Amino acid sequence: EQTLIGHLGPDVLGPAWDAAAALARLREASDQTIGDALLDQRILAGVGTYWASEALFLQGLHPLTRVAAVDPERLARLVERLPTLLGLGLARRPEPYAYGRARRPCRRCGTPIARVGVGTPPQQRELFLCPRCQPA
Repeated sequence: EQTLIGHLGPDVLGPAWDAAAALARLREASDQTIGDALLDQRILAGVGTYWASEALFLQGLHPLTRVAAVDPERLARLVERLPTLLGLGLARRPEPYAYGRARRPCRRCGTPIARVGVGTPPQQRELFLCPRCQPA
């Protein structure tokens, strides 16, 4: 098992979740965008595009913001809230704030939701954001 999954970061919903270790891994990825870092399974396992979009919306973070540019307290709050968000999704997936809502009005401010590609082609993935609630 260690050979197969030993390279993965802390599992957000795993029994051995360690927020401090996850935060340290994110900080080590300071040159990556926060969107890329959340989707990098070597940093954090289990987030995916749905929860990355939703978590970044709730923290008011633009997906293309470099990890190094994120206020340390905001980054810590993001990491601390991930297990709650993903756990909620297992119980019932709530109506999303951003994910899959391109061109529809933001549920907070009414601005049309946008989408942005993160990652390097051909592995580029799409995240959703509100340009007003999550300024670049």
